[in-house]
Amino acid sequence: MLLTVEHGAAGRRGLNASWAQVGPGVGTILSSAVIGLMTATLDNDQFVGWGWRFPFALSGLLIIFGLILRRSIAETPMFQDLQRRAAVIRSPVGLLLRRHRRGLLAAASSRVGPDVLYALLVVFSITYVNQIDGLSRRVILTALLAGSACGVIMTMLYGWLSDRIGPRPIFAAGLLCGIPVAFAFFPLADTRQGPLIVLIMAAGLGVHAAMYAVQGAIITQQFPPAIRYTGASIAYTFGSLAGGGAFAPLIMATLFRETSSTLAISLYTLAALAVSGAGMLAARMPDGDDTDP
Repeated sequence: MLLTVEHGAAGRRGLNASWAQVGPGVGTILSSAVIGLMTATLDNDQFVGWGWRFPFALSGLLIIFGLILRRSIAETPMFQDLQRRAAVIRSPVGLLLRRHRRGLLAAASSRVGPDVLYALLVVFSITYVNQIDGLSRRVILTALLAGSACGVIMTMLYGWLSDRIGPRPIFAAGLLCGIPVAFAFFPLADTRQGPLIVLIMAAGLGVHAAMYAVQGAIITQQFPPAIRYTGASIAYTFGSLAGGGAFAPLIMATLFRETSSTLAISLYTLAALAVSGAGMLAARMPDGDDTDP
């Protein structure tokens, strides 16, 4: 993400950041296509016995490709300039915690709402829809394919738009539109109508794209170049872990088991979106690249 932002011209950094953000959507499309192929060619016992492992084995090739790609890319011009001026900070974490706590919290909170909404639509949805009588596994796979395709397209569109109107209004629109998605998903899934499930998935991942597309631009702008890599990395990781994004599917499953209601899951998603909203109110959106460390 940081490489795509800092390698680009100032007027294209929103679009550049969105390129990195299409990865999960493309990954979901590829994995859904592979799983769809496996379910179409294997019976249930074969799929449960070994078929589900095949997509995970293929993902190992992508890890190798990513390592090779990263080694072939030079450091950004901005970081090279810091090296030439001997301005690279030896203890960036200390400076980050002393002088940029507000930016760190704002950046981390931007992860919470989008992560939880994504977990609802892409992860927990599979568990929920598969336990509905009369619906086949292919319905949710089709919905994931359609929704992910919509998300990829909208991510690029929102990235382009953020270079013209700024990332904050786009993120705010995504937060507000995420609320009805969180409460509409389960009633529409309960209709057992495949087209409605595909519709809410496409709409939901399109809304998620509004937040996710500009997230990279928002996070990187909270920190000056000298500590940007450290700040963005910590915020990205801490926001996912502390906000529940990494554990959101487990939290949702627990809420559903304990309450026997989907309302608790929708309220949990609403709370996560509210956390990101509070973070956006605190976020600084400076002009240019250099903010005083």
